[in-house]
Amino acid sequence: MKKGKIIGGLCLLIIILIAVCLLFIYQKNDIITIQFNSDGGSRVESIEVEKGGSIKLPNVTKDGYTFVGWYLDSKKVSNDTKYDKDVILKAKWLEESAKTYTITFDSDGGSNVDDLIVECDKELSLPENPTKEGYEFISWIDKNETPILDKALLACENVTLKANWKKIEEKVEEKKEEKKEPVKEIKYSCPNGYKLNGTKCELEDKVLEKCPDGTREYEGNCVTINYSARKEANRKCGSKIINTGGGSTPTVEGELFKMGTYYCYYKEVPDSYEQQNSSNCTSRGHKWNSSNNRCYYDKDEANVNIIYSCDNNYVHISDPNKLEGINGLNGGCFPIKDKVKYCLEGFNLKDNKCLKIIDATIN
Repeated sequence: MKKGKIIGGLCLLIIILIAVCLLFIYQKNDIITIQFNSDGGSRVESIEVEKGGSIKLPNVTKDGYTFVGWYLDSKKVSNDTKYDKDVILKAKWLEESAKTYTITFDSDGGSNVDDLIVECDKELSLPENPTKEGYEFISWIDKNETPILDKALLACENVTLKANWKKIEEKVEEKKEEKKEPVKEIKYSCPNGYKLNGTKCELEDKVLEKCPDGTREYEGNCVTINYSARKEANRKCGSKIINTGGGSTPTVEGELFKMGTYYCYYKEVPDSYEQQNSSNCTSRGHKWNSSNNRCYYDKDEANVNIIYSCDNNYVHISDPNKLEGINGLNGGCFPIKDKVKYCLEGFNLKDNKCLKIIDATIN
């Protein structure tokens, strides 16, 4: 009797151990791992979650770049994304200097969809579709109710897209399996030479420049002749080697004195006899300066540099002949105006571009 109880107890223990092992194996198979590829950014540890569950996405940084979000293949994931198998999420980055715009998603009562940062002139990669109980998601639409689909090329400006839903009709009678018609994908096309931008076609042309009537273009600016420039003289002494009789002296800069006209006097004579008066100075062949009563080895007329000046807000142009034969005395003073930019007929000037915009064709 005692032996039978022992065998029964061992069997019960074995059954319990088998059950624990099976439970552990079942629970292990119900756990999946989410790994993160930060693509050069800060390191992120893996996260384990129950199959069919969601996670709070971690933050990540990278010098010189703006973090766009975590992506599974080409789709951006969010905190509401559910996972049913092991996956690797990859970080998407944009250089801080890149020109971007932001898309805000209004899910109209559906699940939350995070904002999307998109690089200008790049095709759009839409995030996962939202969900809403009792409704079927059709597409995202813009303010004109135009469907915006994946791979669209939108204008480089912030925009809000709203979810377009179709209510699911519940039938009282027994539901019969019906073949669903596939949602027709809308594609847009443009004529040759045009660039597709969302639902519009854009044709770019060169920006032209012209000047208003009564002005002329001079070296990229529009100018109007006002009056002749004022002539002013700026006199200066040059350098000179003076022969003092005892050999050549080093190059010296002359001193400028006004004596009715302008003269440059070069190097004072050191002899005290010659410095006593003009007669002693000139008798030995030197030059007397009556402005300061000193004797110098030589004098010359000062070099004259003619300059032309204008009032404030005017510029002097020395060669007005370039202005289609309009002449000024010694050049002229011209008020500078901004360049005038314009486009050919049919094009509009926008963001320093000449654009012709037409509606895209729906295929």
